[in-house]
Amino acid sequence: MNKPLTNYLKNVTETFRRLDSRGVMQVARIVELDLKEVFIPLKLRTAERDRLDFKLDQDLRPDESDPNNRERFDPRRLTIRHRREASEAAITVDELLQRSHRLVILGDPGAGKTTLLRYLAVRSAQARLAGDETVPIPLYITLRYFGEWLQRNRRPPMDALLEYWLDEGLAEFGITDPSERREVLSALEVDLSQGWVLFLLDGLDEQRNPGTKNETAEAIRALDLRYYGNSWLVTSRIIGYGGVLSGSFDEAIVQPFEPEDRKAYLNNWFLAVEQREDPAWLLARKQQGEAALPDEFTRQNALRKAEILINQIDEVPGISELAANPLLCTIIALIFLQGGTLPDSRAELYKLCVDTFIFNWEMNKRRRPQDGPQLNKEETQAALEVIALDFHEHRPDNRAHRGEIVKVTENFLVEEGGETLETARAKAENLLSLVSEVAGLFVDRGNDEYGFFHLSFQEYLAARRMTGARRRMRDYIARYCFDPRWREVLRLGAVHQGGKDPETGSEFVEAVLKLEPTPPNDGIMQYRFRFAFMLMREARVERQTAEALWQHWMSLFLEQRHLAFLWLGVLEKPGKLPPCPDAVFTQLTTMLRDHDDWEMHRAAAWALGELKDPRTLDALLQALGDEKQDVRWAAASALGQLKDPRTLDALLQALGDEKEDVRWAAARALGELKDPRTLDALLQALGDEKEDVRSAAVWALGELKDPRALDALLQALGDENQDVRWLAAQALGELKDPRALDALLQALGDEKENVRSAAARALGKLKNPRALDALLRAVADEAADVRWAAAAAFGELKDPRALDALLQALADEKENVRRAAARALGELKNPRALDALLRAVADEDADMRWAAAAAFGELKDPRALDALLQALADEAEFVRRAATQSLESFDLGAPL
Repeated sequence: MNKPLTNYLKNVTETFRRLDSRGVMQVARIVELDLKEVFIPLKLRTAERDRLDFKLDQDLRPDESDPNNRERFDPRRLTIRHRREASEAAITVDELLQRSHRLVILGDPGAGKTTLLRYLAVRSAQARLAGDETVPIPLYITLRYFGEWLQRNRRPPMDALLEYWLDEGLAEFGITDPSERREVLSALEVDLSQGWVLFLLDGLDEQRNPGTKNETAEAIRALDLRYYGNSWLVTSRIIGYGGVLSGSFDEAIVQPFEPEDRKAYLNNWFLAVEQREDPAWLLARKQQGEAALPDEFTRQNALRKAEILINQIDEVPGISELAANPLLCTIIALIFLQGGTLPDSRAELYKLCVDTFIFNWEMNKRRRPQDGPQLNKEETQAALEVIALDFHEHRPDNRAHRGEIVKVTENFLVEEGGETLETARAKAENLLSLVSEVAGLFVDRGNDEYGFFHLSFQEYLAARRMTGARRRMRDYIARYCFDPRWREVLRLGAVHQGGKDPETGSEFVEAVLKLEPTPPNDGIMQYRFRFAFMLMREARVERQTAEALWQHWMSLFLEQRHLAFLWLGVLEKPGKLPPCPDAVFTQLTTMLRDHDDWEMHRAAAWALGELKDPRTLDALLQALGDEKQDVRWAAASALGQLKDPRTLDALLQALGDEKEDVRWAAARALGELKDPRTLDALLQALGDEKEDVRSAAVWALGELKDPRALDALLQALGDENQDVRWLAAQALGELKDPRALDALLQALGDEKENVRSAAARALGKLKNPRALDALLRAVADEAADVRWAAAAAFGELKDPRALDALLQALADEKENVRRAAARALGELKNPRALDALLRAVADEDADMRWAAAAAFGELKDPRALDALLQALADEAEFVRRAATQSLESFDLGAPL
């Protein structure tokens, strides 16, 4: 590798290797982190796209007289027509690049699109610098800058991208000397011609002019044709893309974080932060580079902080949905880092996030030339609140044209800010111009339309505007209280009002209670009361308001016993319950002890469990010693609901109660605790004379997943009760202990089919080839569920000796058995299964056709192509989807 190219790759690494949090006002110092330390692979889902219909050109068909025509079939000779096709499961960009060299990555602002491209650029550059010639050279272009250059410099489409890169693009990486730039491009020529360049083009949607966007797409296609075989990744916001590369490029959408993604990201983020607080690590990093590892204390401290934050995110209603992408997770983590905790309410967190976005706008405003009057920070927030309320009331699709937003903003500035119309219009225009340049709270959605980055922020700002005046607040409550779309706005309004003072919070809640006219059936269903009670959980209210609501709840609980589940549901809603008044708590404990109806015992116990009142635990523990069996049973059930380790000793004692219902409830509650200290008592409960207690104990041992339970579970597999044996077989499957093999093999001969079925599934999870013979007998069992379980187990074993049995199972009278057999045949990847699967893909059962089509994707046998092409016309959408996915697993020489 020549020196200019080496310098370029080093500069790419240096330019993109760090993340930073500049402009985030919650931190007193800049938090600069290494990109590779924080990055986690984003999950992508192929966009709903054109379904592929294939037709082999007649004059290019292989000679059918040639007995080897199958081998000489050339899939590149396909004519492809398109129709809309549904999306598939989420996968990573590396997995997508294995099947397609041209991808458009679509996602909302903050989804991590730019970070993904920068990570790939750094990874590829470092690999090439390390001498790995199998990795493509990254060529990164910011398309917004390219579009500006293209408007100034008219070039043929085939030359435009590389000329821009030579002219200005390389300057982004510190290469300013014209001769050095030419040397870099010259050095790339060989890689370009051989398909060893990875084009990373960021921000296609940021082309303001639709004509420029189309010209950019044309330039991309032209360069791809000129240097065919290179890889392309182009990013764009979903709205603003316009499909300008559809047809020639596959499209994939960045998916929101799942809980495990959020956990991985925050673990990485906190570890990166903690490392930079550790002088020893910083010294080691300077000496060893990326080989330096944090010490165990630093690592554990980071994981502890991440766990605290993750728990808080899960506990505060609405925050989990908000923390769905890297940008918002970073802002939330920075807020946590500054204060050591998150705010108690999501409204306060939204406020901090909004402050952050507005602060970023203010910083960018100072760095750009001033063009006319500007909104200050307070005016910006007030204008956004007005826009948010207008959007929520009149624009359910969260988008509006620039002119409409300017009109709403200027009316507000004139009517409430006292501005002249000319000044108000200039300020409104400048606000949207700033939004166009800085993605944040309110974003440019393309085509001169704008909307809120996240619905939560729109709802929060709308709530602030709604509660800005008493009359307006009462009017909106009356108008939208029972409209589901306004429920979150009203909840945030109550929280915002309660944040001012309890009296203002009570005023909001009482406005709901006083609504006229009342909705239909309100006398029975108590809609106003239930919503007001929910609001009380989230807003600070006066003590008299809270006590009145509690007393009304208790009267309903007592008077409408047939709707006890409805009033229990009120307690289960999100938010923190205000303290339960002494009178209500006393009534509940009295009901638990003294009522003559066992259902009311249970209802009272469950209500106490939901209170999260420090008195609850003592009350339930006391009730666990009550002389009435029903009271003890209800108390044990409620204690399981608490999942409080302090209940352990009492539940262990209850496991020896004289009444089997109490012992059963205690065993189930111990299973909910998942505490290893319960092991010995649960093992002893396996010897209980009552089968229900033994089954509960087996279930609880399965929840523990403790290998020390193996011997007892093996013994339970021989219990006289079928439910105990069934649950024991399931638990042994979860343990995956090879020592369970012989007992599970014997259980395959059990007289009860549910036990045999559970044993077959467990044997599959063991993945032990010694189970084969027994499973071969089980796949011919008289019970369909057993045959199904055995066929599914073959798929996990992947033993070629199961082939004949699976082929026979494809003719089973039961559809679920045939489906399991088809999927298992795919897992075997044996070409001898082809003919049977070809028949299965024409089965009258759509689920069977789906299983066969999916199996072809595992086989990857070109002889299945014709059948898969026919399956693309199947009447069932999920069969067509499976066929498309299987076709994409074939090497057709070009991306599908």
